[in-house]
Amino acid sequence: MNHKILNTTLAALLISGFATLHASHVDTQARLGFGGSTDLGNGFKLELSTEQRFNNDLNTYYHGEYDVGISYKVADWLSLAPSFRLVETRKSSSDKWVHEYRPMINVTFSQTFAGWKFDDRNRFEWRNYDYPKDADSIVRYRNRLKVTSPWKWTDFKINPYASVEIFQDCNGEKTALQNYEAVIGINAALTDTMSLELYYMAEFKENAGKHSTPHTANIAGAALKFKF
Repeated sequence: MNHKILNTTLAALLISGFATLHASHVDTQARLGFGGSTDLGNGFKLELSTEQRFNNDLNTYYHGEYDVGISYKVADWLSLAPSFRLVETRKSSSDKWVHEYRPMINVTFSQTFAGWKFDDRNRFEWRNYDYPKDADSIVRYRNRLKVTSPWKWTDFKINPYASVEIFQDCNGEKTALQNYEAVIGINAALTDTMSLELYYMAEFKENAGKHSTPHTANIAGAALKFKF
């Protein structure tokens, strides 16, 4: 098991170094999440989640997300999940909080090879704002490839995973690749109905207003999840 832990640690360092080399500014951030799901039967699940984000080297709470959705498992290799997200964000130029209303649809393709699970999640977002933007609404496409290992260590069934996600606006003036996130983390079963996720994320994005001044964040995250 030691060589597996070593490989995981080296991968995290490589991700961090790759993202930092591409950035003009690096910020240390944290994300804290809570989530819950319940089985509705016949392949349907009700899912709720929230996430709070802190930036400026963990000194400022600047962003919150609140999700509700229903997922449907069409087949072992395909699931659909329409959902809605309310976003609140502190504008960087002031202490004013602004809001975004985001309907979403997730289409996820899954396959398992030799115990390794591969999930390709395709997400389409309709981003509606209560403050002025270049466009009244922006359609954004996101693609996340997640690989989950077959390993389950200790009585907590610690299960490592890694993922990469890209973001791309589909309308408005900016249609180029907006940013990407690389993640390495673990899930651990605390009880039969409660689990803990811990992860490190390297986030790379363009300047919010121009195709210049890229920004990278090193992010530590944790999420507590429940099944009802």
